[in-house]
Amino acid sequence: MRTLSILIAGTTEVIDARTSRVLISLVASMTAGAILLMSLESGTSHQRRELAGIRSSVRKSVIHEASGNTWSKIVVHSATGDTSLPAQCHFVISVSADSGKVRISSGENWKTQRRTSHILVSGHDYSDSIGICLMGDFSERSPDTEQFEALVVLVQELQRSCKISADHVYLRSDLDPRSSRPGKAFPVSLFNSRLINLKK
Repeated sequence: MRTLSILIAGTTEVIDARTSRVLISLVASMTAGAILLMSLESGTSHQRRELAGIRSSVRKSVIHEASGNTWSKIVVHSATGDTSLPAQCHFVISVSADSGKVRISSGENWKTQRRTSHILVSGHDYSDSIGICLMGDFSERSPDTEQFEALVVLVQELQRSCKISADHVYLRSDLDPRSSRPGKAFPVSLFNSRLINLKK
C-alpha cells in the first residue's frame, strides 16, 4: 500500500511538471504567433498605404492627361538594361535598386498624348495603343508583388479613364509572335483576372 501511494505521488508530480511544460510551450507559441500576426498585419497595412498612394497619383495623372484623346488598346512590354523601348512607351514601371520602391513614370509621349511605334507588327496598326514598359527580366522570375500591383493599378485606371475593355489589353507576346515579353514567368492568368470587364 505504501509503494502504491508513493507511485501515485510520483505520478502526480510528473503530471504537474508536464502540465507546466505544456502551458509554458503554449504561452510561448501564442506569443510568437501574436508577434508574427502583428508584423504581417503591419506589413499588409504598409502595402495597402503604398498602393493607395500609387492609385491616387496614377488616377490624377492619367485622368488629367487622358482627357480629350481616344486610346483603344493597352500593350504591356518588358525591358532590361540599355534599350530605347522605355522612351517609346507612354509609361514605365521600375523598381529602385537602392530603396526597392516602385516608381511609375509617365513619359513625354503620354504627357503630349502622342502616338508612338512602341510595337510594330507587319500588317497591323497599333498606333492607338498605350505602351507600358515593365522594367525587369521576367523570363525566370515573376515581378515583385509591389511592381505587379502597380501595373494592375495603372492598367485599371487607364481602362476606366480611356474606356478600354479587357479584351483590348495585351501583352506584347499576344501581338508579336517573335516575342516572349513580358516573359515566361509573368503571371498571365492572374493579370488577366485583374482586368476590368468594360463593354466597348
